[in-house]
Amino acid sequence: GVAAAAAAVSLGVVLWRRSRAGDAETAATAAAGGGDEMDAAQMALVKELSAQVELLAEGKELDRKAELALLKKLQRLGESIHAQHPATRVLVAQYCLHAYQAHVKGAADKLAVASSHTDASPAGIALEKSASVDRPSDVQAQLDEFKNLQSSLRATYLDSAWDILDQLNANPPEELSESTELTSKLYSTQLDIAFMLQDSEKINSWYDKAAAVLEQRLDEADSREILMAFLAAAACGRLKQICTLGERLRKNELEGVHAGALQDPTRVDYNAVYMLALQLSASTGRGSPSWPDFSRELTWKALRVKSARFRPQVAATAEAAILRPNLKAGRFVSVDVHPGTHLVCSGAVAHCVNPGPVPLPLSGFCSRGDVLLFGFFDIVQGKEAIR
Repeated sequence: GVAAAAAAVSLGVVLWRRSRAGDAETAATAAAGGGDEMDAAQMALVKELSAQVELLAEGKELDRKAELALLKKLQRLGESIHAQHPATRVLVAQYCLHAYQAHVKGAADKLAVASSHTDASPAGIALEKSASVDRPSDVQAQLDEFKNLQSSLRATYLDSAWDILDQLNANPPEELSESTELTSKLYSTQLDIAFMLQDSEKINSWYDKAAAVLEQRLDEADSREILMAFLAAAACGRLKQICTLGERLRKNELEGVHAGALQDPTRVDYNAVYMLALQLSASTGRGSPSWPDFSRELTWKALRVKSARFRPQVAATAEAAILRPNLKAGRFVSVDVHPGTHLVCSGAVAHCVNPGPVPLPLSGFCSRGDVLLFGFFDIVQGKEAIR
């Protein structure tokens, strides 16, 4: 439904904007150094693409006039696009992905989410799902229009970008094989497109390739690149890589992400995701959190949480439940839900705002219809902060 589309697109936009800052300039520099055969028109195209990617990376609105002019230039290239410098082709793919995200997010933001029937989950949370049979005709028409637009944009941008990079990978030129950095950018860009296509097979395949290249140069990678690799590992449900990459980030970036999520609990708390991954990786004994192997079939959906109830397993848990007062061990107790609360699943990552008096971000994993969430905050007692 619209909620799922908007949630998945907005998450992708955040990841893309954070991961691509500065890449346009790098691609333009590499393309300009591709040889003396690049004429003035091709150089001008690289410069124009770079400018547009930078603007979109900063969250600026898409200029429709400039977009149409650029599309015409790319269409006139035809099959000759596959003869361009590999950095230029990656830049074209990046522009296509940016344009797709900008269009779809803008359209999704204008739509109201329709709601219908509810059903009870095993965890005691009632989830509201979209159902066309109960949806008002005007909302259904808007949703149909959105889906048609999304399909058209996918053909124009995502499919084109995938074809460009797919052919580049099928026939890699010498410039690509000689640059590990460029190869890494190619793989990560193709992985980003796979996420927008929401194709589990493509995502898992290109994640493995991108991770293998990064592993070779992990000691040389900067914190931004490691953070993006961490986010991709989380979205694919790769616990081992989450723990390895999170270990390199936890002292700085992940604490900052956690602080941001506490200020805006609708944002995924990737520090909580990391801590949960550590718990799952080291789970032993009765009562420890456990999780089956992640399915390679990933999920994209958003469900409205209409009600919630909790049942602590032991009395000690009930007594320590600061976020949910009046809990009783062994009994389900209903808890108020914040208006507009959604359980969002994007790939293997799940997120929800904590039901109850404190809107704590709860983040974790989803697989095969199950969801496991974790959230935390620090309580200051005297001079010490207890987590």
